[in-house]
Amino acid sequence: FLPWGIGIQKIKANPEIHLPILERNWNDSDETVRRSVANHLNDISKLQPDLTKDFCLSRLGISEEGDKI
Repeated sequence: FLPWGIGIQKIKANPEIHLPILERNWNDSDETVRRSVANHLNDISKLQPDLTKDFCLSRLGISEEGDKI
């Protein structure tokens, strides 16, 4: 979604395909990884806000690190 990057249409058409990867990295010990998850979720929210909201709400309270996302 970066203005200087090329868009990958398959991902834009089906952003939910990345949710399993984001879920695995939700509680990563590395803050950079967690920020990357948050950034990707922000991109998905532009296409499917309800999907992003549901994904995040279902993980609240699991860990302090994840809740920061």
